[in-house]
Amino acid sequence: MSEKLVTLRRFLWPYEAEQAQALLRGYGIRSLMPDGRFLSWQPHLSVALGGVRLQVAESDAVAAEDILKTAFLEEEVRCPRCGSAIVKQGWPWWVTCTLLLGAVLIPLIIFGLLACATAGVRLRGPRIARRCGACGLRWKSGGRFSHEARSEREANRTSES
Repeated sequence: MSEKLVTLRRFLWPYEAEQAQALLRGYGIRSLMPDGRFLSWQPHLSVALGGVRLQVAESDAVAAEDILKTAFLEEEVRCPRCGSAIVKQGWPWWVTCTLLLGAVLIPLIIFGLLACATAGVRLRGPRIARRCGACGLRWKSGGRFSHEARSEREANRTSES
């Protein structure tokens, strides 16, 4: 393809772009997906990069667009006020925020847990009530004794003195 390439469409997921590419290939139109391989390995970055681009030669762009419109049964979207066909579509803001927040917070949490484990810091879990089968001592995890056990210990200390 020595001709100038134009971006025909952008798809959120690589498999959608692959379906469109296979359809165009069936009609003899060559197309490229420059982001397809990278985003198939890192699909969570699709929104940040603007999706997977499907590119065709400039001379085939009109025919390819007609094929895709027919195949995907899309109606032409027009502006409700002025009727213009120049309409940009995008993902809701919360999708981008959620993906970016998850991409930042999850590695930080994992890094924090690994740093604590490496430094020997013991993270406290939920308190578990325990009881000795031999002497009947009751306590909770974390070294805190229950009220009865505390009073028994204090009584033993005073009797020893």
